[in-house]
Amino acid sequence: PLGLRTVVCIGGASIPVEKEALSSSPHIIVATPGRLCDHLERGNVWLDFIQCLIFDEADRMLDMGFSGQIDKITEVLPKQRQTLMFSATFAPAVEKLARNCMIDPKTVSIAKTIDSTPKIEQILHWVDERQKPGVCRKIVREETGTVIIFTNAKERVFQVWRDLIEDKSIEACYIHSDIPQSQ
Repeated sequence: PLGLRTVVCIGGASIPVEKEALSSSPHIIVATPGRLCDHLERGNVWLDFIQCLIFDEADRMLDMGFSGQIDKITEVLPKQRQTLMFSATFAPAVEKLARNCMIDPKTVSIAKTIDSTPKIEQILHWVDERQKPGVCRKIVREETGTVIIFTNAKERVFQVWRDLIEDKSIEACYIHSDIPQSQ
């Protein structure tokens, strides 16, 4: 509605499609560091017009090994720009990144209050792989309210759901990235 042209550049997407979108002189580019570096190396994008740089989840980007790509990107950006950095943690690597790409950075942090801290009881169950379905069914039956079970891969989601609904008293659904949002 504001007439802004946006482009998303992420690994796994089509380079030619992204190249064409970048040629439209977008107002906003949302990108992963690695893919943006790919486009820089191919000459598909120039960043000399950037007025604002935002690092979302800076700590995670550094944990994932994007430090080199971030350095390449900040080298080609105009020195006169606004830079914003969001991070759940302020580890030394994040602080170093801030010092390297920001001028006189200011820190804004939100302190946790006792009231905002959820009262969650955490329990660890060490079980053999074969015992997981039965233990999950037992926990779901015994818990009051809604239960969320996370898996380490979307392929595993359907299997866990199938194991749960073997117990006719358990109502369950599953969600993963291949399911349309409307569903």
